[in-house]
Amino acid sequence: RPFVIIPRYISFDKLYVGQEGTANTIIKNTSNIDATIKNIETSSNLLELNIKEGDIIKSGESMTITTKVVPKEKGHIRETIKLILDHPDEEFIELSAYGRAIIKN
Repeated sequence: RPFVIIPRYISFDKLYVGQEGTANTIIKNTSNIDATIKNIETSSNLLELNIKEGDIIKSGESMTITTKVVPKEKGHIRETIKLILDHPDEEFIELSAYGRAIIKN
């Protein structure tokens, strides 16, 4: 596989309703070919990412993706992020994001 993802799942710890939670994921391009992000698809508009279309994951380098969420209500969060790439060996990377929002006392 040309990409190593650490951690494999995006986990939001200690999420509180109305407060921003963040999580970092590292994507390492272990191939000898740069990969451009052609499109970013998310399962909802709840997540905010620090990356954009046109960003490049360079060969042999890592990119840190910071994902932010502000839960509107208590309960479980389960989201999907799909990065569409121009890499010949892997057309997309799919990430799952999880968390549980509670009301802070």
